Amino acid sequence: MSLPTSSGTFQPLKHRSGTMRDRLHGYTKRTLGAGGSINEAVALPPGESCAGWVAVHAVDFFNDVSTIWAVMARDPFLSSFGPGEGFPSGVEYRWSEESNGHQRTISVSAPKYIEKVLQWIATQINDENKFPDDEDEDEALRVFQTPQFAALCGQIFRRIFRVYGIIYSSFFWDTRS
Repeated sequence: MSLPTSSGTFQPLKHRSGTMRDRLHGYTKRTLGAGGSINEAVALPPGESCAGWVAVHAVDFFNDVSTIWAVMARDPFLSSFGPGEGFPSGVEYRWSEESNGHQRTISVSAPKYIEKVLQWIATQINDENKFPDDEDEDEALRVFQTPQFAALCGQIFRRIFRVYGIIYSSFFWDTRS
């Protein structure tokens, strides 16, 4: 799987055909733009698990923000930021990572922060123990309904929201034109 980079290449994560995630993703695609209300498009389908619905949208939102970043990452403006610099002006971006068994926090530029966030999310989603995408719906739901999964999705959605905020504050005038 590739992530969006300054070259702008990106391959979206797919839902394995025939799985619960694929079925729920198909439902979302069918309801969006189908002339119904937005409430119908985002409502939990009857008989489906809320936890499975959250899992599908974590992947879909990741794909959406990654696609937007793949377009924005080509902007030469982004190479002007050094470690700790970002947008809006005065905001410092830090990332914690493990090195030799110890957590260390590093200062990164806003574009590097976005790439690290997207890489971290992709790693979580691609981990079958955290985000199962197989034919065994009962096993997938068992994982999706744990407090650990709820906490992980909360972290994923917070980070995606932060990335949207960075992109919006950085490129608002570009996106209006």
